[in-house]
Amino acid sequence: MQIIKGRYSFINDAYYQLGIDGIRELAYNTTLIKRELVKISDRPLVKKIIELLIKKIGYQNPVDRDASKKYLREVYQILGINRGATASKLKDYFIIKESSKQRDGKTIIQIELIKEKTNLK
Repeated sequence: MQIIKGRYSFINDAYYQLGIDGIRELAYNTTLIKRELVKISDRPLVKKIIELLIKKIGYQNPVDRDASKKYLREVYQILGINRGATASKLKDYFIIKESSKQRDGKTIIQIELIKEKTNLK
């Protein structure tokens, strides 16, 4: 059991909060289990959004604006939020850096998460 706990630090939380049946329903998929733990946590919604976005995008990892919009939409779906997802909404949660890149003769806008905004509740 110690080996499992060492590799999967969330396993105790999953077992006690989701139960064996909950883990089985998620097909033992670690990504799905972690998402479910975030969903049912008692943290504020904003913190849940931030946590899931960090897991999806990561810090200082430039992603296309369209991809960042897709990731935010996925996070909203996971948490059951019925809001429009736009890349500019990321500015509500993070300090971001925008840059442009040429790809196949087109200018692609990229967004990079720099730091979580600390004044959010």
